[in-house]
Amino acid sequence: MLEAGGEIYRYVGDEIIMTWPSHADAARAAVGCIFAIEDALGQRRDGYLARYHATPKFRAALHAGPLVVGEMGDVKREIVLLGDTMNTTARIESVCRTSGHDYIASAPALPKPDALPRGVRAESLGPVELRGKAQVVELFALTRSSTVL
Repeated sequence: MLEAGGEIYRYVGDEIIMTWPSHADAARAAVGCIFAIEDALGQRRDGYLARYHATPKFRAALHAGPLVVGEMGDVKREIVLLGDTMNTTARIESVCRTSGHDYIASAPALPKPDALPRGVRAESLGPVELRGKAQVVELFALTRSSTVL
C-alpha cells in the first residue's frame, strides 16, 4: 500500500482508510494499489487456507475531493479528515456491498481511461444515487481485463 504512494490515515475495525496526495499520478496509484493488495492476498492464499480454513476478501471504494484536515480533541488529540469527500467515499463503499462489485471508483477518483494501470478496466455503473446525497455520482466498477497485469 505504501509503495503506491498512499498514506494510512486510520484503521476502523477491519477497515483501512488511505489517502493519496492530489497529483496527476495519484489516481493511477490508488487504483493500482487495489490490485496489488489483491495479488498479495492471492500469493498468501494457501497459507491462509492451511491456518484459518478461509481466505480474506476485501472491498475498495475510491473518491476524490477536498478535505478539511485538522487536529481535534482535548485529552486525546488526533488528526482528522472531515468533509463531504469522506462521507461520499463511505457511501460508495456501501454500494460495493449491495452491487456485487468489490472495487468501485467515482468519476472524480478515476484516472483517464488511457492512464488506468495495465490490465485494469473501468465499467460505468452510471449515475448512482447515494444515501443522504442530493446529487448523483457516476460510479465505475474496477476489474481486471483479460490482459495480465
